[in-house]
Amino acid sequence: MKVKEIINQLHYFQKWRRGADIEQPNPTEIGKAIDGAIRELRNFQRLKVKIEKKREE
Repeated sequence: MKVKEIINQLHYFQKWRRGADIEQPNPTEIGKAIDGAIRELRNFQRLKVKIEKKREE
């Protein structure tokens, strides 16, 4: 799942969760989007740590 798709699905889910009059998202797709967001955040964190280590050198 691409980052843009993850963002769109999580945004849709959040709108539904807050009471928007839209169809309930598929729970499996929500889970996939959450997994993708976690993966991207972990990748970002690893990159951030690498950059910080290089700055210390």
